[in-house]
Amino acid sequence: MAILNLERLQEQWAEDAPLDENDLVNQALAVPGLHQRWMTYHSTFKLMLSDAQVNMNRIIKEKYEYYAGKAPAKVYAEKPFDHKVLKGDLDKYVYADDDWCKAKQKIDYLETCLYFIEGVLRQISNRGYTIKNVIDLRKFEAGY
Repeated sequence: MAILNLERLQEQWAEDAPLDENDLVNQALAVPGLHQRWMTYHSTFKLMLSDAQVNMNRIIKEKYEYYAGKAPAKVYAEKPFDHKVLKGDLDKYVYADDDWCKAKQKIDYLETCLYFIEGVLRQISNRGYTIKNVIDLRKFEAGY
């Protein structure tokens, strides 16, 4: 499987989305396969999001300890921090930390991918109704 990212998902949906009105039977038969593919994408990104959220929780703990002055001495030897931060200000330091910001951006990105995939899955779920409506409109136009 190619590396999945939002751009690749969008390209894949651009390929999958068009409905061939001249081959409605095969289009209807293809719905379960489309659904399976996009559910696989959904579960993959859902697990990636879960991992990113766990990582975020670890970062918050590490950064809280670091900025509160409670981290092991070797941490301060590698990355000195000689400020005294008030307990009420700790969150400002944690949320401005580069590691936290990167983790937050990753979570936001994965949530955006999931939002896109969930929209695609809704479209796929409605595809059968769309095909039925096209068939009904053709019958109506033909005078049945």
